[in-house]
Amino acid sequence: MLSSEPLAILQVEDNLGDTRLVADYLKDESSDLFTLTHVCTLDEAQNELSNQHFDVILLDLALLESSGLEALEHLVSMYPNRAIIVLTGCDDVSLALKAMNKGAQDYLVKGCSDSDLIWRSIRYSIERKRTEEKLEFLAHYDVLTKLANRTLFEMHLQQALFRVERNNQLSAVLFLDLDRFKVVNDNFGHDTGDIILSEVANRLNQCVRKQDSVARFGGDEFVVLLEGVKSCGDVRRIAEKICQKCSKPIQLLDEEVFITASVGIAMCEGGVFEPMTYIKQADIAMYQAKEKGRNNYQFYSEEINAFVKVQAMLETSLHRALEKRELDLYFQPQVNTKTGEIWGMEALLRWFHPKVGNVSPDIFIPLLEDTGLIVEVGEWVLLQACTQFVDWQSKGLLPPNTSVSVNLSARQFVNCRILDAVSLTLEVTGINPECLILEITESMLVEDVRQAEAILGEIHRLGVKIGIDDFGTGYSSLLYLKRFPIDHLKVDKSFLIDIEKSKENAAITSAVIQLAHALGLMVIAEGVETQEALSFISDYECDVYQGFFFSMAISRDDFTELLLRQSKTMSTRMS
Repeated sequence: MLSSEPLAILQVEDNLGDTRLVADYLKDESSDLFTLTHVCTLDEAQNELSNQHFDVILLDLALLESSGLEALEHLVSMYPNRAIIVLTGCDDVSLALKAMNKGAQDYLVKGCSDSDLIWRSIRYSIERKRTEEKLEFLAHYDVLTKLANRTLFEMHLQQALFRVERNNQLSAVLFLDLDRFKVVNDNFGHDTGDIILSEVANRLNQCVRKQDSVARFGGDEFVVLLEGVKSCGDVRRIAEKICQKCSKPIQLLDEEVFITASVGIAMCEGGVFEPMTYIKQADIAMYQAKEKGRNNYQFYSEEINAFVKVQAMLETSLHRALEKRELDLYFQPQVNTKTGEIWGMEALLRWFHPKVGNVSPDIFIPLLEDTGLIVEVGEWVLLQACTQFVDWQSKGLLPPNTSVSVNLSARQFVNCRILDAVSLTLEVTGINPECLILEITESMLVEDVRQAEAILGEIHRLGVKIGIDDFGTGYSSLLYLKRFPIDHLKVDKSFLIDIEKSKENAAITSAVIQLAHALGLMVIAEGVETQEALSFISDYECDVYQGFFFSMAISRDDFTELLLRQSKTMSTRMS
């Protein structure tokens, strides 16, 4: 619909006869519908356009013949919100069509027009221009945040790269991803998620300069182009500002939501003109920022690139690792602190890659989590650990009341198959449920307290025991120890480092042991690597320990040999 305000029409025509004729046609409708301004040259037209707003331009095509259609393109680029109608003679229809391809909305043939036709063309041209603007917006802007979209950002970056080369200036691309946004989106709903994305967009605009570009790349990802920076220090300061701004609470109707951002930075120094090269580099650096704990920024480097390539190769290989039998279980003995005998064992996953060799669990476990493979692999670990345990038990190698501990990942714990997986394992292997300990971390309990309480309750009803791994490093709370059906705590190895020298570690470790015993829980100390550490936990009557001081995690065959030696030792004592 057209506005009720009078239309502002600019007529660019050097023939006074044609000028009067068009004016008369326009007045046939109603002089209240429009205001008409007349100029004779393109230069005069630009002056008028610079000083006031016009809804439509009636442009004599003859004026373009001397200056070329470039003049029309210039008008369109300088004043993109104005509808343009070219007026042509009967012999210039082909040129008029070319003019429409260059940005004009319609054309009229002089001498073949009347009042109705001119007004119809004006209304049509204005509506067409508005439609073009809407389509232009949808093509180049994000509807939710009103930021540039990926397509427009790449266009801006392409132009900036040419300026980098031509002017020998420095620019930077920042790739930003919101940390744990999916959790917030799932818990609060997509409407809240949209509010957060819009607020982040506003905050990003506050962090950059007028010449910079901010865009929504997709989902919860944003990109920023910093043009003409003086040094990496300038970029660093802006990245720090972005991290600080994003980490401030977002106020909703009756509560606050906290979100943080991880930022990757790629410096554009010339010589490369492909926008995606720098976007990918910044993306790689962003993932490195997440690896380093989120809510920080990292600059791209070739070392990071090499690391990410290895990560990508390993991630691809992981999909076939189970099928190719590259995964195996190792077992670390858990020892009774008082008797020195094997009390149990912890099943630990190992991966031998045919090209890389042994891959550290610190590398491949997060990859399993990120890809979702941890659910399938975790079920395999549970089944294999219990199967091996029952095999040792059937051969008389395990003392009575021995147990096997298996770690549950966060994804496994909340997966709908977890209870079925545990039940099936108990049924298939025939293991005594009381011999199985499932270990979870503190953080898994607080993600969704009600869900955690329900899942742990069902597991406990099956007879399976529950242990808290790495106790003291997460969301420690006495409330959780009382609320959940927990059987033992495992003191994190970080507290046993230099325990004979660190008063803080000694105080924490002794307090955890005493607290657990007061609540009727058993305590396992992990990471015991020295006699001093063993002596300390023994003095405080820690029940069980594991660590390099007794044995590292070893293969099934080596663990079998260890059990055989213990069995012979016990037989000798008894005889």
